Amino acid sequence: MMRLISFKYFSLLFFFVSTSLFFTACEEATKRPTSISVSDALPVMTVMNLNWANDSLWDDGAAEVARYAAERITGGKVRRFEYAFLTVKEDFLVKEDYATELLVKSDNITGMNFLRAMKVNLFARIETDEYPYHFLTSIFLRRDNPAVMFKLTHSSQEWQGNTFKELLQFERAAKLIYHSYWEGEGDGKQELGTYILTEDQLPFSLRALAFSDTLKVKQRILETLITNKVGTPQLYDAAIEVKAPEQLRIDSTMRMAWRVEVLLAPAKKNIYWFDKAAPNLLLKHTAWDGRKLDLKSVSRYNYGENQPKP
Repeated sequence: MMRLISFKYFSLLFFFVSTSLFFTACEEATKRPTSISVSDALPVMTVMNLNWANDSLWDDGAAEVARYAAERITGGKVRRFEYAFLTVKEDFLVKEDYATELLVKSDNITGMNFLRAMKVNLFARIETDEYPYHFLTSIFLRRDNPAVMFKLTHSSQEWQGNTFKELLQFERAAKLIYHSYWEGEGDGKQELGTYILTEDQLPFSLRALAFSDTLKVKQRILETLITNKVGTPQLYDAAIEVKAPEQLRIDSTMRMAWRVEVLLAPAKKNIYWFDKAAPNLLLKHTAWDGRKLDLKSVSRYNYGENQPKP
């Protein structure tokens, strides 16, 4: 009798333990992030001109310097300022495992692993009623695929304090590291997903589209990080659509421009106008939240040779 009871007890115990382990495994499998390829996460890659950044234009060692008459709402008012965009080819040192701590500019790549990249620096000084804001943003794109942003840094300085953000994504999930002077933020990090496009890279990545007025593509896009706070950046299920070229007045000159509409969400549409002629410079931009850009001038500048000597 005792053996029979023990056997029944053991059987019931085995059943409950097995069932518990099964549901726990299912729950863990649900939580575990699935592997996703860069092509799955970045459908915009399928409509890119991957040779755009390989043009010899970028091999002269100089930076393209585009200056824009810009607007954005700061402190509840429209602020007008000049925004400078510098685009240049650079080589970045990497380890064999692509450790992010070595994703830095190199002046000597002999015998080293390196990544061909396009660097874009954005600088703005925005005057307000009380004090100015200074924004410096650096965006790093793969030269062999300008849709892939592997690093972005942004710093904001004003009289109240500094905020710094670094977004990294290189063969891994996107990670935002930040240091903020705002209460409730401080120092920390956020995991943002795998292979995302950022709103801030669009004025550059979209220059490399294989332009066609039938081009439409869905794409996840992270909202702008060019702010003095961190918050919780929103990831949109956006739609990118190219419209037929239209005439655009730049100063006193008429230019043909591709119109690219990016619908982040209902009532959140950003529009970009790119020169129809290569290298498809951004001529004009309007954003749903009041940000605006109008090209003032463009030139090439060899700041490597002209920078002040130490």
